[in-house]
Amino acid sequence: MNMHGLRTEVVEGIEEIKDEIAQVDSQIAAKAEQISPGESILVYRPSGTVRGFLAKAAARRKFAVFQLFYSQDDKPEDYKDFRNDLVKHGVEVINVYGSASTIMSRLTRVVLDGLAVFANGAVIVDAGGANIAHVAEGYGKAVTVLSGVYRFSPEIVDDPERFVTWAEETPRGFSGEDKAVPVMMALTETIPGRQVKEYITNL
Repeated sequence: MNMHGLRTEVVEGIEEIKDEIAQVDSQIAAKAEQISPGESILVYRPSGTVRGFLAKAAARRKFAVFQLFYSQDDKPEDYKDFRNDLVKHGVEVINVYGSASTIMSRLTRVVLDGLAVFANGAVIVDAGGANIAHVAEGYGKAVTVLSGVYRFSPEIVDDPERFVTWAEETPRGFSGEDKAVPVMMALTETIPGRQVKEYITNL
């Protein structure tokens, strides 16, 4: 009987956590009033959280979104639904290829998805996000991180390299070379808390 009761409590606890996570995006989107009319916002590899947040804001006010693409691995067609959600509300979505510095002076803020947020404010983001945050800091532009509280950690990041996730080595050929060489590609990076102006969560 005790084991059965314990199992029931564990299952109920897991279901509660699943329900909480399922509501995160809609709860963060409810705080979309943070976006002001006329803003120019840079996004990079927008997640469902970012998509829902900006779509909610777009239903109430007009602003412009610049979507950054660093490499050929990032394809605009992969974000067709994101674009459609904004365009149908009259929000202009402009694709930008290359460095964030080419467009940063025209922006009001950067919105990034936080894969994890640490006690000292450091954030794990998709690879490429660290460069964007660095450029934004240089231009004095605000960086907004969206993240559910289930991604918050009490740990303090003292060595950002420790939290970089790497893809498997991929053989790649270079111009003028007969042989392909293994190349390590980062999947995630860490940005320091000083580069983040605000964190928007589901609480």
